[in-house]
Amino acid sequence: MAFLVALVVLVGLLCVIDLLLTIGVIRRLREHTELLRVRNEPPGGLPVGSIVDEFAGADTDGRPVTRDSLPAGTLVAFLSSGCAPCEEMKPRFVEAAGMDGEPQALAVVSGPGSRELAAQLSAVARVVVEDDTSGPVCAAFQVQAFPTLYRLGPGGRVTATGPEALTPAGSRDRARRAGSRAPVGR
Repeated sequence: MAFLVALVVLVGLLCVIDLLLTIGVIRRLREHTELLRVRNEPPGGLPVGSIVDEFAGADTDGRPVTRDSLPAGTLVAFLSSGCAPCEEMKPRFVEAAGMDGEPQALAVVSGPGSRELAAQLSAVARVVVEDDTSGPVCAAFQVQAFPTLYRLGPGGRVTATGPEALTPAGSRDRARRAGSRAPVGR
């Protein structure tokens, strides 16, 4: 009988230890879920539908750049020299900026090699050089990380952010309509 009681107590202790370990694992999973959620959120900036604050700057040619000087459909990219993700994004930005023939793109560059980066982008976009994210254009767009992309609509309203901004709104609408007219397989 004593053997049976000892066995029941031992099984009970094992169950309590297992329960404590399970609670610890669940707590750790919740922490990891929160960390992943925060990591996958965009790094700040303006959300779609918001209006860019007023700003005043000058491009590398000395022409003034303001919110109201940017026509609807303008692609705005914030890039930093020496930034690996910016280097990966640069060819896609150059391609998207040159899509419509007449450049409707603004590149805001910063970092130690910003003059070289500005020279590379000046063929397809107006370029503004700022020291960091505290410059007037970066501040108006609330940029906190590089690269950051926006597509603007009328009145400085943000119509797209991130990689989606690389596609002009008209192209997205045409692609969406074309996709909805695709023939049904037999």
